[in-house]
Amino acid sequence: MVGRTSTLHRRAGSPVVAATGVAAAFSTALVFEALTDRDWAIGGWEWPETITLALLVSLGTIWALSPMVSRSRGPYPSSSWAPGDMSEHVRAPHARGAPHGRATGRALARKVVPGSIRSRVNDYRNARVDAAWSKPRDLGDLRRTTPLSTWGHSRGGSIPRVYISEFIEEHAADIRGRALEIASDRYIAEYGRAVTRTDILDLNPENPDATFVANFGDAPDVPDNTFDCVVITQVLSWIYDPWAGFRTAHRILAPGGVMLATTPGTHRIAPIEKEFLGQWFHYTSMSAKRAAENVFGVGYVDVQAYGNVLTAAGTLFGLGLNDLTAGEIAVHDPDFEVVIGIRAVKQAH
Repeated sequence: MVGRTSTLHRRAGSPVVAATGVAAAFSTALVFEALTDRDWAIGGWEWPETITLALLVSLGTIWALSPMVSRSRGPYPSSSWAPGDMSEHVRAPHARGAPHGRATGRALARKVVPGSIRSRVNDYRNARVDAAWSKPRDLGDLRRTTPLSTWGHSRGGSIPRVYISEFIEEHAADIRGRALEIASDRYIAEYGRAVTRTDILDLNPENPDATFVANFGDAPDVPDNTFDCVVITQVLSWIYDPWAGFRTAHRILAPGGVMLATTPGTHRIAPIEKEFLGQWFHYTSMSAKRAAENVFGVGYVDVQAYGNVLTAAGTLFGLGLNDLTAGEIAVHDPDFEVVIGIRAVKQAH
């Protein structure tokens, strides 16, 4: 008795579902014709309303009938339900892994609808997807040919400086003993550990804090084998000889000393420095490592790149920390290098 009741329930429900699908198909076709005021065109074919309606009605009916078909694949095993328990009886086909109604509907559509029509429908669908993807994006405030600022300082702070600080902090234990930094002691003072003496090298003779006045690419007055750590941030690209800065660092470091350097990856040209020093190279992580290894030796150099496509574009547009979230800045994509950090160790004798 339970089996008869459930069978009648399924058969009674199917015409209602089918009628609903047919009505939906007619409604869709009529709305389409009313909005477009033209025949449906697919793959260069213009389909009159009758064919359009017929196809939609066929597909709608197949879809609507598919649940009934998938539920009528034979009697349920007695173990799947108990007398009087209709819910277990209805759920039994899905518990046995019977195909979902819509999946069966698609299978029927492949059998009923000619392949040429399915192919053109698929072409139309793919064309819609491609058109949506290639649609011009709304660039908003970024649709401009000049940056919003130079380095982002006026917009909450520089994005590259976040990466520089991240690299220096990761290697803070290397900043010890006698340490030297370029232009100021900014990073030695913030991250140094057990620093006994700080020296500053600057090309500008008017810098009152400078211990040495020289170009880091050629600084013969800086003594050899002296420093336990040398911190060089964003300077190497201003030295025309790509190995000169590494040679100077290697020469003035004491055996076992560490060079911590950062250099620009994807960056704009520095407007002031280019006038006085020139901006000759923007390294990649590969070229920076190779250049450093040529001086310090293979196995004594580690390189880390920081940045992603958003921070690379933001750096070029002059965006700052007010414009991006910390989570966006924290993502590192090796294909978009904004800052490259280099740690090189001078071999101990």
